[in-house]
Amino acid sequence: ISNDKDLNQLFGVYLLISKNVKYKGRVYIGFTVNPKRRIIQHNRGKDYGGAKKTSGKGPWEMILMVHGFPNEVAALRFEWAWQNPKKSRMLKDRNVDKLKYKENEISYRLRVLNKMLNTGPWYRLPLIVNIIAVQYATKILVANASIPLHMKIQHGPIITQSYVPNFQHFPQNLNINQNVIKCYLCFKYFENSIPIIICDNTKYCNMIAHIYCLANFMLQNSEHILPTDGNCPKCLKKIHYGELISKQLFIL
Repeated sequence: ISNDKDLNQLFGVYLLISKNVKYKGRVYIGFTVNPKRRIIQHNRGKDYGGAKKTSGKGPWEMILMVHGFPNEVAALRFEWAWQNPKKSRMLKDRNVDKLKYKENEISYRLRVLNKMLNTGPWYRLPLIVNIIAVQYATKILVANASIPLHMKIQHGPIITQSYVPNFQHFPQNLNINQNVIKCYLCFKYFENSIPIIICDNTKYCNMIAHIYCLANFMLQNSEHILPTDGNCPKCLKKIHYGELISKQLFIL
């Protein structure tokens, strides 16, 4: 079994605010896989990898980051919609076309963010709103008080964790690179290059299934096409489908 190229990869969409008195209140929305490096680039200028729109208008501070996207494309689409809410067809009926009376730019962008987190296709993703600048915590929390329950709000720096599937409860003589493991749900052997999911909720489970088999299992009696959470079919513990998606593996 090998890790997908996106495994443990951070795909983040962030919000910056300028601390420059001349550009007070100016904000910027961008995408990154490395927030620590990206803020340095913004503050050093376009000649060092920073964006043209932020060059010479810093120092910039990263207020928050939204991450938990399954891949880079999903994050980039989120970034574009947040940058261009008036052009996004997903937001055309969400009353985000302009600033309200006495609303500043940061409040507007937080309001748009809240609308996005409650709008398809994003409202079913296991997204995390990571508050980096604590002085804006209250404003962010108030603006996002109504986000979906399966999403998380965290405080502090971005921390990525490596995922190592727990194979210790499989037979020791089992070569997991061979097509000898069956899907827990359809009982068929896994084929090459087919994504699989392993339950890592407890050290006693490690249920292994096709990604689409688990989705169908969790979507029983549901009209949605993408599950958010449910129970592991083996250990019955609650699992978040999106989190498992980000940890999918491939049989080689």
